[in-house]
This record gives sequence, C-alpha cells and structure tokens, in this order.
Amino acid sequence: MLKASRNPRTGFRADFTYQVTDSGDEIATINETRLTFDLGGRSYTVHRKGILGPEYQLKSGDTIIAAASQKPFFNNYNLVHYGKEWTFKAVGILAQKFGLFQGDSQIGTISSGPITKRLKDITVDLPDELPHELQVFLLLLLVRKWSDTSYT
Repeated sequence: MLKASRNPRTGFRADFTYQVTDSGDEIATINETRLTFDLGGRSYTVHRKGILGPEYQLKSGDTIIAAASQKPFFNNYNLVHYGKEWTFKAVGILAQKFGLFQGDSQIGTISSGPITKRLKDITVDLPDELPHELQVFLLLLLVRKWSDTSYT
C-alpha cells in the first residue's frame, strides 16, 4: 500500500510536490505543477490532450506507457496499459475515494485524507500486479483534481 502527502513549499513560486512511500520507504516524488514524477531512478511525464474528455498520457522519454481518457463531465477514466483496460472512477458523491475496476469488480482504491486536508495522508491501495508507475500516474491525476480550487 502506498501513502502520499504534499511536501511543504519552500517559496512563493515553488512547485507543489508530494512524497510517495511504500511501507515507510520513499519510492517516488511527484511534481504536480509540472505533471511529472520520479520513480526508481526514472523520470515520467504526463501529457494532456483535449479539453472535454481529455486524455492523459504517461510517458517515459518518448514512449507512451499508459493512457487515461476521462469521460466528459464525469469523474470516470478509462485506463489502458499494454492492451489491458480498467475503469477508474469516483466512489461516492464527494469523490474523496476513487475505485479501480476490472469489469464490474472493484480491485483497488485511492482515498484522499479528510475533507479539510484532502492532500494529506492519501492512501493508494491498488493491486501489486499494477506497476508502481501506473499507481503513481493515477495518484498524480487525482492529486491534480483534488487540488483544483474549482473542484468540490
């Protein structure tokens, strides 16, 4: 199970970053501002394409590793990774928890902290078979959504 929390900012214009840990050991650093993360000595970037129903592509260098397409006006994504597909969607009306579904079966979740501290103590409980880069990718998408001031 992964945990994530926002790091303190070191200046007014500093990027928003997050520390991701697995069993207390830091495994990744997310830069929400730049839509990037470092994991296992590799750097990853997330590219957004489109406005309504955007697609987010996870890249390492020029290689597309995964894509998440958002259903317009809904907290619902279709995740594709090397021919496998999952649905990633909000569970509950406040969208503080998102579930990962394979078909109709929920196989994992990402949960925010309490409503007043959404970006602190985020819990990622996804299957071990899902590579860490995909888990951190989904986490970055949610961090971006939860930190959006227009998002309720």
